Amino acid sequence: MINLTKKMYLRYLLLTVLAALMPLDAALGWSQPHLAITKAALEVLPAWQQKVLGEEMARLADDYCLIPDHVFTDRENAKFAMVEGKPKEVYLLNLHLPAQQAENLETIRYFMGKAVGSLQAQNVKDAARYMGTICHQIEDYGSPSHTMPGDNMFTLLEQFLPPTEVMRDKLLHGPVESGELTVTIRDYIPALLGTTVEEAAWRLMHRIHEGIINARSTTIPIIQALYAEDSKTVEVQQM
Repeated sequence: MINLTKKMYLRYLLLTVLAALMPLDAALGWSQPHLAITKAALEVLPAWQQKVLGEEMARLADDYCLIPDHVFTDRENAKFAMVEGKPKEVYLLNLHLPAQQAENLETIRYFMGKAVGSLQAQNVKDAARYMGTICHQIEDYGSPSHTMPGDNMFTLLEQFLPPTEVMRDKLLHGPVESGELTVTIRDYIPALLGTTVEEAAWRLMHRIHEGIINARSTTIPIIQALYAEDSKTVEVQQM
């Protein structure tokens, strides 16, 4: 039995989410790096919070943070990346691509609320799966490949930046974000976003927006470096 107050549950969730975001605004956050970022964030949590997660901590780092990408293949967990009352919306686009801030805030608040509610019901397994969905959203928003509204394959952008012969007819999403990432943030100390879901979601939305702006600032330099077959510049811009 978990014996924590409501406020401690809130602190636990909000610190977990914040740890996945704050030190990694400029980091690669996709595919394998989803796992690396989430694992690094969990490792800097206070020991008592790690204890609350228990066995679910490992699952959060190596499985649950990928739930939004696996909604069609992992039916058991798909519901943790879906909104109740919208059964036909299996793949929730806003978990992968930012929209207007009001929509981003609504999505953050919904899944944060579900995670907090699960913790208050002492259902750590469900809470960890909702946390995985939130972590995925944060990490995707920090990726240059995920910050072009409605055009994450860059087919429209290529009309403004015509590709070289080498890159012609190639979808840019993969090349823009591909790479490996080793995350070390052992000296990072998580901070509290707020004591209510409303307050924490609001503040997290603004932090996420900083990550979106950072990612967008690197998109064109990365594409230009890909056109020039300059892998070193691609790597520098990705980091």
